[in-house]
Amino acid sequence: MDIQVFATRFAANAEAIERFLRDIDDDCAKWKPAEDEWSILEVIGHICDEEMLDFRTRIDYTLNRTGEAWPPFDPLALVEAHGYAGKDIHQQLTLFLSERKKSIEWLNSLELPNLDLSYQHPRLGALT
Repeated sequence: MDIQVFATRFAANAEAIERFLRDIDDDCAKWKPAEDEWSILEVIGHICDEEMLDFRTRIDYTLNRTGEAWPPFDPLALVEAHGYAGKDIHQQLTLFLSERKKSIEWLNSLELPNLDLSYQHPRLGALT
């Protein structure tokens, strides 16, 4: 499997998210379909944290720190801890796009990564 495939998909995904959110207003961004569900603003906050705190870290551990446990990551706790609902949607979008660009650049910088490696998750088993 070619790492470039992932980088290309990540770029296309970022463009789609940017198009979707470019003209969204605050009321729409903060609307929740139900009290126990996330708003668009909370979702974009979550994917910002995924880019910054989770994705690159876990791939790095899988490729370069074989056998080491992944750092903990609790996305539900971060909704409140990082105050997603109180942030500006357009600033969060800009942050996401910046972090996604870093992820793509990082993916493209990997030299012949062994994509057959996996991480043994305590509950989910082997993750490739």
